[in-house]
Amino acid sequence: MDLYIFHGKSTIRGLQYAMDNMLELLASGTTVEELLKDYPDSEKEAFLAYLPYIGHCPSFIPVLTGCLKKIRKQLVYILALVLGLWSCNSPITEKKKDKVTASKTQTLSAEKEQEKMPKVDNPTYDQIFLNGFSDYNEPYTLRNNFIITGQDTTLFPEDLPINRKTTFKGVEDSKSFLLTVTRTNLTNLAYTFELADKSKKTLETKSGKAVLSSMFFLASETDEDSETGDSYGSSEYWDKTNDCWLSIRIGVGLDDNGKQRAMLTYGCEDKNKQTLSLDECPTLRTE
Repeated sequence: MDLYIFHGKSTIRGLQYAMDNMLELLASGTTVEELLKDYPDSEKEAFLAYLPYIGHCPSFIPVLTGCLKKIRKQLVYILALVLGLWSCNSPITEKKKDKVTASKTQTLSAEKEQEKMPKVDNPTYDQIFLNGFSDYNEPYTLRNNFIITGQDTTLFPEDLPINRKTTFKGVEDSKSFLLTVTRTNLTNLAYTFELADKSKKTLETKSGKAVLSSMFFLASETDEDSETGDSYGSSEYWDKTNDCWLSIRIGVGLDDNGKQRAMLTYGCEDKNKQTLSLDECPTLRTE
């Protein structure tokens, strides 16, 4: 358990896999083998360690039903579920029962509210990001750091740690490009950009907040590395102000030298309003 990972919830070895999330996937009928395929950096023993806690999960009956249907040969898992439930039936005082019941009621109520589109900004998802779902006609659920759409579960981009400053640099001809970003929550980047000449004289600057594209879960963007010509996936964040837009695309994963990559584009509906010139902006990299 780590206060800075999933708000202190139990996770697998400090990874972004919370115990209650895994239990919900098991409740839907997902097998341990399927979880290992979806989360290859975990291991079978980690998921088995969750099973004794199944009694704490209100979805116990669906879990048991799913296991009976999809893990017929793994009776030892089912036995572990039953023992876990039995171990949770120890006597507790009425006050503790009331506290547990109230806690579960509040959790379920909060989840129902979260499944609706919130109307106010919050520390987890920016309102601009939430507004982007207005034209999306399929059901979806935002939960912690992932989104559920149909049978698909997609994690939010994790290439930039939250609350850690990351600096990207690049040089093209006689100009140097400097981008500094800080991921403030699951959807937002606070950024500062500076364009300078070869004598380090500042030519242009821009700063603000860029918000993750609401439809990021459909597919990652594709960029071409200006240095190597390789294609790579990226996550796109937008700052749209006064009919102008700045796009910050953070590369998924690292390049062959272990560096993170970023791309910038800028434009305005009215060309006369453009204050930046990024036509020659190369692929930016961390130091």
